[in-house]
Amino acid sequence: MKRATPHSTESQPGPSWIVNADDFGMNESVNAAIVQAFHEGWIDSASIMPNQEGFEHACELTLPARLAGRLGVHITLDDGEPLSLPIRSCHRFCDAAGRFHTRRLRRAWRLSASERNVLLQEIICQIQTCQAAGIDPMHLDSHHHYHTSWPVGDVVIEAAQRCRVSMVRINGNLSASSSMATRAFKHFYNRRLRHANLARSDEMGSVPNLLSRRMRLRGVIEVAVHPVPGPGGQLWDAEANRPLADVVSSLIPDRLERVAADKGPSAAKVSRW
Repeated sequence: MKRATPHSTESQPGPSWIVNADDFGMNESVNAAIVQAFHEGWIDSASIMPNQEGFEHACELTLPARLAGRLGVHITLDDGEPLSLPIRSCHRFCDAAGRFHTRRLRRAWRLSASERNVLLQEIICQIQTCQAAGIDPMHLDSHHHYHTSWPVGDVVIEAAQRCRVSMVRINGNLSASSSMATRAFKHFYNRRLRHANLARSDEMGSVPNLLSRRMRLRGVIEVAVHPVPGPGGQLWDAEANRPLADVVSSLIPDRLERVAADKGPSAAKVSRW
């Protein structure tokens, strides 16, 4: 796959890395942590959640933090309220109060025509909400990877094409413990993205999966991190439950060297996994 990957600046032979922070817009503390991670050089891009309480605050931070061209939309279909009206009365997606179900959609293998239509409206609405706030999203992904279910992925591709978003996160494809059926599903899902010229990377996986295969990785590799405030002003990764510096530098030693050069020797005090 030949696709430009902005802000992947590691110079060593081998993979080219995209470190993306998910959950920008979740709340003000997460927003502050993500902006700090940008400033310190640990991350390359972030994905914003337009239906969460911290969205407006995140938008206010983008200009002074110089984040133009480094943001995507973190499509949210299982938390909070939808941004469009039709989907709120669709029981496939929402409860009686019009709020998203929690993780129910992951089990869906097929959507009716009406369900697909309201889902497309909602995803486009989330993208356009970001655009109206002055954010020109360069990629799409989703909260809890909902966009990687087969019927949702089809809708996300159409939304990306309609809204002129150039990249979509692939389905994580590095887990050695996945069944043959799961690996086949991910292969065909990612092939569909590549056929549409939307795949953001060649590989994508969790930090443990990436660490176990780091010496064999090639091409463009995306890793998602979840920065939050930690003790003593230190950034923490909420999913790995470790300092963000440990997570990123364990995968990308050159990133640690770059941060240390910018911040001084104290930045090099990290622990290896």
